[in-house]
Amino acid sequence: MNRDFNEDDIREEYNSHSSCSTEDVNKVMENQDKIMEMASDGPLEKFFDDIRTFFEMVGDYLSGDYTDVPFGTIAGIVGTLLYVLSPIDLIPDFIPFLGLVDDAAMVGFCLACVRSDIDRYREWKEA
Repeated sequence: MNRDFNEDDIREEYNSHSSCSTEDVNKVMENQDKIMEMASDGPLEKFFDDIRTFFEMVGDYLSGDYTDVPFGTIAGIVGTLLYVLSPIDLIPDFIPFLGLVDDAAMVGFCLACVRSDIDRYREWKEA
């Protein structure tokens, strides 16, 4: 059976397969400066503000200040940031410029999956 997926179907499927542990969240939050430095140049640079928003959203979620978001979104963001942090991925990060192309693709994919949650969070932050 051939099924056409719309954006909501893809987002639901992505969130249903996302999982993360407390250790994952802690590792990401402890390495925020390193990840933001990686995002300040090269292929990740165009996602700099989005990655900063990822960290703000996870931080506000953990503190209990903002909980109007599915846990799958938080898990997807944490998983994406772990991927960016890991030096061993599809294209190893030690390869100049190209090493972060796959990381940028993962961030872009994550954004596509959680865009509406990010937009709602940004509206909440501005209120």
